[in-house]
Amino acid sequence: MPVDDRTRLSLHRKLEVVLGSEEADTLMSHLPPVTWDQVATSGDIDALGSTLRAEIAASATQLRTEMHSQNQQLRTDLESQNRQLRTEVASQFQQLRTEMQSSDEQLRNEMQSSVEQLRNEMQSSDEQLRYELRTEIATFRGDVLEMINRQTTWLVAFAAGWSTLLLTAVRLLP
Repeated sequence: MPVDDRTRLSLHRKLEVVLGSEEADTLMSHLPPVTWDQVATSGDIDALGSTLRAEIAASATQLRTEMHSQNQQLRTDLESQNRQLRTEVASQFQQLRTEMQSSDEQLRNEMQSSVEQLRNEMQSSDEQLRYELRTEIATFRGDVLEMINRQTTWLVAFAAGWSTLLLTAVRLLP
């Protein structure tokens, strides 16, 4: 006969009549809440332990397999990303080299243009300085020639005056 809550309650009431309320409660608390066929034996517990150990071992094996697989996938992904990153970095370095070469070439062209412009300015300035120097030299020559002419005229006049004075002095001598 199956034991249900109604049967347990009926047993508890009869025990209260026979033993008293407190003793009936104590005795009922020591009875299992289910039928004896539902109470686990040590063999049941050993079998359950073996089953649980087998399930845990299987889960651990499955977990290891999944972790190994995920580890391999992660390695593959990292290697792929590493290759991609290297390719991108190499591409960016090549682009930077190209930009630097272009910039270098542009800078050289600008420098050559600036040097050529400076040469032209220096030539123009040199020609202007030469012209000014020739003009100054010509002016200086003219001034020197004028001074030489004045001095020569003065010397000739002085020599003529002295000569006349000397001739007069010689004529006056007895």
